[in-house]
Amino acid sequence: MATFHRKRWRAALRIAAALETNRAAATQVDLPQGAWDHLVRLAHQHQLALDNHWFQAAESLRQDLEIRVRWFETDLFALRRSLSAKAPEPPALRTLYEELCALDDEFEDVEIDLKTTTLRVQTSDIVLEDLNLGPFDLIWDWGRPSSQTALTVDALEPHRPESRSDITHPHVLGSILCEGEASRPLEQALAEGRLCDYFLIVRQTLQTYNPQSAYVAIADWTGFRCRGCDDSVSADDLCSCQSCGDEACTDCSLSCAQCGRTSCRCCLQNCSDCLDDFCPRCWPDDVRPRESVCSNCRVAAEATPEENTADETNELENAADGTAAPSSDADDPVHADRLGEAALAAGPG
Repeated sequence: MATFHRKRWRAALRIAAALETNRAAATQVDLPQGAWDHLVRLAHQHQLALDNHWFQAAESLRQDLEIRVRWFETDLFALRRSLSAKAPEPPALRTLYEELCALDDEFEDVEIDLKTTTLRVQTSDIVLEDLNLGPFDLIWDWGRPSSQTALTVDALEPHRPESRSDITHPHVLGSILCEGEASRPLEQALAEGRLCDYFLIVRQTLQTYNPQSAYVAIADWTGFRCRGCDDSVSADDLCSCQSCGDEACTDCSLSCAQCGRTSCRCCLQNCSDCLDDFCPRCWPDDVRPRESVCSNCRVAAEATPEENTADETNELENAADGTAAPSSDADDPVHADRLGEAALAAGPG
């Protein structure tokens, strides 16, 4: 004959009472009275606008009234669906007691606390893709009406990612499990008193990894994600971008050629002429779409063509007159080999 556990029987009594309270709250009829009152006010305002020939205001109120009627129809449909849904039968005390006893065969440790209205079970190590996250405590508070707020998931040997201290599992933030597709099965298990199934579903959820809904991907658990190359690197290989604040690895972090500030490749602008990199402060965003070269290279490119063009123009004009370009000594009034001609030209005429 199986051993009778008085504490488990007392817990089954209290859990049955809590489930019955939750069941009664779920079947309570809440009429959309607030939505109806809003419709009455809108209809009165619409009629008032028509009586005063405020046709533009009346049209605006009519459109608003049409939208509110659609919302009211949605509320009525949801109410009708809840009334037609059959609430599950409350579980028998014997069923709850047997469920509490069955937990010993599935979990490492089981504890019932009548004062805090909690039921705690301990899992074995949770391993996801060779990442050992250690054991977890699953704590259900039967005194809370919501199944989501009633469950607490605590890591006993936390193996947190380097980038987040509030995460102990890819799908656990703080102590709250992201139930995902398991939300509905968990609600049904509690409503039917299948307590052992409830904790088994939670454990199965912890043993399942979905990278699309993970708070931190397993690939990033032991490192940080670089914004530039999208690789996972250690904290020692990360630099903080002084422009946007994001973390980038040392290979994706460069210094501005003008001010020397460290920035990631996404924030830097590369000059196509000198190939230097410039941060947003030294190369503002309003300049980037129009220019592909830095200001120094642009000034140099604008100055050099003007000087060359002036020299080429003088040479072409001299060639057309048949005269050679004057030498650098053309400005001298007297040359050493023409002193005599200069003296005759200076005499009385």
